[in-house]
Amino acid sequence: MITIITPAFNVIDSITKTYISVMKQKNAEFEYIIMDGQSTDGSVKVYENWANNPKFKYSVEKDKGLYDAMNMGVKMASGDYIIFLGAGDEFASDTVLENVEACASKTCADIIYGYVIFCYGNKKKKIYKRMIDRTYSLRADPVSHQAVFSKRELLEKYPFDLKYKIAADQDWIMKMYKKRKKFQYIDIAISNYDMGGISATEEGREKGKVELHEIHRKYYPVQYMAHDVMRKIKRALTK
Repeated sequence: MITIITPAFNVIDSITKTYISVMKQKNAEFEYIIMDGQSTDGSVKVYENWANNPKFKYSVEKDKGLYDAMNMGVKMASGDYIIFLGAGDEFASDTVLENVEACASKTCADIIYGYVIFCYGNKKKKIYKRMIDRTYSLRADPVSHQAVFSKRELLEKYPFDLKYKIAADQDWIMKMYKKRKKFQYIDIAISNYDMGGISATEEGREKGKVELHEIHRKYYPVQYMAHDVMRKIKRALTK
């Protein structure tokens, strides 16, 4: 079974879209969990309307932010694999979970991932693909967690580091890569990623870059130095 977790706070305008997308999934065993950080906008009443759905459950509890809510959601999960979707995100098709289940049964991978489609308020869309391959330790490109299915046992053993406010998911992915966990890529769009979240703002991107550099340097200091030199050369050539 697959667990989908959405950390939420005052998301009354966007959560229904995500809920409907999850419930449209075909030919797959799944559960959907919303971890609400004590919303004040009426979101909880919306969850209450869905409470009779056996595939759905929710928790309303104060948290210390996004990644704390995600850690708390893992503790409630029953699925073999877990994916985190933000409020406003949608699965890219109604067969995503079916395809992931088929991949899991064939490969028994620790982490299965595809790609996301960035969706902007002006209806502009952009395909975002990043690979976790032999060059990943040099590039350290961020892989959207909205495209990643991870074994629950790994998320239980290695919770997200709350030190990071924007890139704790990237810290987790790099940690799993460093520990040589088995990654399996499937070439399908996993989700439509709503670019209205904090990590997509200019301030969020800048904070995320700082955290990503720190994370890269922590796990792969030599590769980080090499990549940093290449960045500086590229900047110099484009001036």
